[in-house]
Amino acid sequence: MDRRRYELIGYRQFAATLACAAAVAAHVGAQVQSRTASLNEPKTATAVAVKRLKVGGAVQPPAKLVDVKPAYPEDAKAAHIEGVVILGVVIGEDGSVIDSTVLRSIPQLDQAAIDAVRQWEFEPTLLNGEPVELEMTITINFTLQ
Repeated sequence: MDRRRYELIGYRQFAATLACAAAVAAHVGAQVQSRTASLNEPKTATAVAVKRLKVGGAVQPPAKLVDVKPAYPEDAKAAHIEGVVILGVVIGEDGSVIDSTVLRSIPQLDQAAIDAVRQWEFEPTLLNGEPVELEMTITINFTLQ
């Protein structure tokens, strides 16, 4: 192939990439306009979306108001099982734990950790003066003494 043909192929690829980028930019611009317009609409009870933040960066963990220690299961004690259970929790707008999932498991200790954390209560997290749900991880360390 000669040089002109390579240049022509390169130009076509460049033009296709440019057209694709323009289409994406137009789509993103339309999305931004529609979201901006919806922000300017008056808020009604049905128009307010549920907000959920994740702890990290500028979002600090809330203060714990009620702390319940996990009960060490007798069978785990007898088997000398120790370790860390990590839970992912969702804290509701009122500060109560509304959901929990095990992220790092020790099967004999998981339920004890979940049962304890579900009883915890936190200070409600506010965003612009309104309470919001919060996602965070909690580490429970089980050690025999």
